[in-house]
Amino acid sequence: MECITIGYDTPRYKEMLALRQEVLRAPLGLDIYAESLCEEASQWLYGLIDNDQLMACLIAKPVDDTTAKLRQMAVSPAAQGKGYGAILLRYVEQQLTAKGIHHITLHARCSASEFYTKAGYGIQSEVFAEVGIPHVSMAKDL
Repeated sequence: MECITIGYDTPRYKEMLALRQEVLRAPLGLDIYAESLCEEASQWLYGLIDNDQLMACLIAKPVDDTTAKLRQMAVSPAAQGKGYGAILLRYVEQQLTAKGIHHITLHARCSASEFYTKAGYGIQSEVFAEVGIPHVSMAKDL
C-alpha cells in the first residue's frame, strides 16, 4: 500500500475520475465528466494505491498561504471500512503541513462527518444541502 501525489490529466488522474464517478457522482445521478474539471490542474491530487489499483483519492484546494479545503474524498467500495480513507487523510495532512498549510476546511456529507470527527475535525456549521444531500462544514488546525 502506498500513498501518492497524482498528476493532473495522467492515467492515474483518469482512474481518480472513474473512482469519484462511481462513489460520489453516479449514486446521485450526476456525471463528473459533464463538470468543468480544469480548476483541478492547480489543486493537489492524492491517492492510495494497493496492488497497483487506486483504492482511495482526495483533493486539496489551496485557499490561501496557510489554508486548504479538502474535497472529493472517495474510497473504492471494495476498500471501504478497511482504514484506507484514514491512512490517505493522514498522508494528505502531512503533505499539506510540509507545504505550510496549518488550517484545513471541508464540506462533509453528514454520513461521513463521524469519520472526520474521529480524525480531529470539528463541525463548524448547521446542516446545509450541497449536490442535493445534507452536508456540514468542518475544520481542523494542523
